[in-house]
Amino acid sequence: MIVTFVSQCEKKSLKRTRRILDSFANRIGDNVWQTAITEDGLQTVKQLLRKSATKSTAVSCHRNKTRQLTELVWIVGNKRRFNEVGVVPVNRTKRNILHSEWENDWTYASSIQIIATIAALLHDIGKSTVGFQKKLLVGSKQGDSYRHEWISLKLFELMIGDCSTDEAWLDHLMNLNEWLENNNIDNLLSNANKDVVNIKAMPPLAQWVAWLIVTHHRPPLSAAIKAHGQVNVKTYTNKFMPMFRAVAHDDITSSTVKIVCAGRDETVVGIHAVGSDVDEILQGFALAMKVGITKADLEETFTIHPTSAEEFLSFN
Repeated sequence: MIVTFVSQCEKKSLKRTRRILDSFANRIGDNVWQTAITEDGLQTVKQLLRKSATKSTAVSCHRNKTRQLTELVWIVGNKRRFNEVGVVPVNRTKRNILHSEWENDWTYASSIQIIATIAALLHDIGKSTVGFQKKLLVGSKQGDSYRHEWISLKLFELMIGDCSTDEAWLDHLMNLNEWLENNNIDNLLSNANKDVVNIKAMPPLAQWVAWLIVTHHRPPLSAAIKAHGQVNVKTYTNKFMPMFRAVAHDDITSSTVKIVCAGRDETVVGIHAVGSDVDEILQGFALAMKVGITKADLEETFTIHPTSAEEFLSFN
């Protein structure tokens, strides 16, 4: 196998490490070596490095897994000089980018339960519209111009619009009747941008609640809606069992493909798929999207049977 050694040693350990690695591999840089080696030979290198290791020693070993991919085999010495896959960090910052406290400070399950309950209650306020209620009473298969979860999200955004902290919007909810008396929701909605909600501008906890409200049924089509408008975007979904798995009766979940269409001609602006081998299939459809393929074009294409790709062409 072909391996690569990377040294991040300092002080005297740098010279000792170079002497060992120079004996087994070709140096291709100041601190990098590469060679073809057996398992026994690699184990010998590791043992020699361990015997001479100090606090300043840090050597990683990577093997060529494929033509384009390497994998970490082991690290001798200070593992903090590399990340979990053996890559050397080139930049550092003291900024709190990960904000792990947002995740790890949730000590009690009851706190999470309260937030989930708030989001569930707010999710349904969009069902109070005249159109939705009429559909429940009379019955209709006609789709809504705006889905109820999107209306709920807009109302939530309006309610917390002047709140800069989580404490402020929670206080709003506790005194909701007072807020409703002082604000005309119809006027607020008519003056608001109905197709955009700026979740990033909300306080951290409110962002979580907002996402729970709008993603209860499915993730929002934010990019397509922003480009084409809510009323001009439609989605079509097809679930199927890959034929290769179905014949063998493998215990595997079904695959799903969804297309996102925009405009009267239903131009395909997005294709999503989850399942066996869909990564190979999607590349061709990505090219088709570049040339402006429509839903009608997909349905008029002759299918190859039996394949999973044919499911990308059948949405009726």
